[in-house]
Amino acid sequence: MILYKEFSMLVDFNALSPSQIYFAMSQTITPRPIAWILSDNGDGGFNLAPFSYFNGVCSDPPLIMFSVGAKRDGAPKDTRANIALRSNFVVHIPHSGQVEAVEKSGDALPPGESELTALGLETVPFGGFPLPRLRDCRAAFACELYRMDLIGNAPQAIIYGRIRSMWLDDAVGAHDAKGRLSVDATALDALGRLGNEYSALGPLLRPGASAPAAPKPAPTPAAAVKPVPAPKPVMEEEPPVDPNDPKAVRRAKRRQHKKAHLSDLRHQIDMVLGGPDYAQTSYEKRQELAEWLMDKLQRAKWVDEHVIATELYLLRHDHPERFH
Repeated sequence: MILYKEFSMLVDFNALSPSQIYFAMSQTITPRPIAWILSDNGDGGFNLAPFSYFNGVCSDPPLIMFSVGAKRDGAPKDTRANIALRSNFVVHIPHSGQVEAVEKSGDALPPGESELTALGLETVPFGGFPLPRLRDCRAAFACELYRMDLIGNAPQAIIYGRIRSMWLDDAVGAHDAKGRLSVDATALDALGRLGNEYSALGPLLRPGASAPAAPKPAPTPAAAVKPVPAPKPVMEEEPPVDPNDPKAVRRAKRRQHKKAHLSDLRHQIDMVLGGPDYAQTSYEKRQELAEWLMDKLQRAKWVDEHVIATELYLLRHDHPERFH
């Protein structure tokens, strides 16, 4: 249930489905750092997948944490299964020039096919660690499984990794005169996760400074972060209405009702497509599916998330290629 008061909004999570809650949280807990995780498939190949429910949680011992859901059939995702079986994994911090590869590495692949091969990503040895690291990332952590907890009704796996070593590109990290490690945030250019979009690092803000510090150029040219399409206006700007013309007033009310209906419909569609059931569907495919649903359902008298989910289920049955 969403309660409105003037221009504020109160969202009651007790009235939302898990997918709606996920969509609401992932759009507001932003920007989130991304762990681009390489794990061992056990057959000589490697799995690579992005996770944005991720952060550092302890320095003694040094631990990172990330959250992993399940596949659509309820089976553990490959990253979780690989780490549970073989313990070692590598966490990379991707930069903004890698946004397309990060997005595509989240897509499902046929069994036996590696994201590294599909995306043309190169690896190099990670000194003293059994697994390699991605050549073009500017920071990487060599980790081993410290602990795994299952939480929630799904359930969700919370994986804690103990950091054994860290690699930094020379253009990113250096030691100062006192021997302390210093990392240049603008050179690292860490990619961030928003809702269905990504963010690049903007100007640095220093408390007490009169203006934001200008960002330094990255050590290598970085491609622009995937542009976010401007939302299509549901209706054009309302023309002036003569309050003394009853027909004009009725037409204006119908236009306002239609505008509100279409806006609410798109919101419901985005909430369903933003949920975990479609986490493996690419950004472009989700946009195509949203437009298809808008065309199909805009004249329906009543639409809720179950109607939207049913339409998507039927479409997936007849045209599964539209989801991958």
